[in-house]
Amino acid sequence: MRFFNSSCEISKPVKLKRHAIFRALIALLRDEKYNAKGLSLTDFVETIFYIPVLTQSKNFGALDKNEILQLEICPVPNPILNALVSEKLAKTFGDLSVCGCFFQIEGYWRLDVAEKLCRNGLLLPRRDRNGLIYGLQVYRYADDPKPFLLKLRGVNCG
Repeated sequence: MRFFNSSCEISKPVKLKRHAIFRALIALLRDEKYNAKGLSLTDFVETIFYIPVLTQSKNFGALDKNEILQLEICPVPNPILNALVSEKLAKTFGDLSVCGCFFQIEGYWRLDVAEKLCRNGLLLPRRDRNGLIYGLQVYRYADDPKPFLLKLRGVNCG
């Protein structure tokens, strides 16, 4: 994975768009209503996807539902959910390359996370000092000792 040059300054509109895309992604994966339009995952699939229960893990301890909601932890999407959510995000925001952790395959966007992680994996938003989401910390399972960060591959700076 190519990471972007951290010395490159990203403009405020780009940061805000990236934050909005991540917030929408998290909301769709958690089947929450997002923004005034009331967009929800159940608008286009009839299955509700649940966040795995976090019971006494080394990384998270024992979290109750409110703590999981507050931290905005969400499940790694399975291949079908990944396709549906990415399509919805692309329709809403256009080019998703501003986030870097999305890739295009045959003209369709996908979140760049392995399909095998969807059974146990968790996504945790990472925020900068201003509270804007800049990436997703990926846990392969709740006790994962080495979670990895999905972050920018590249972005047009300036």
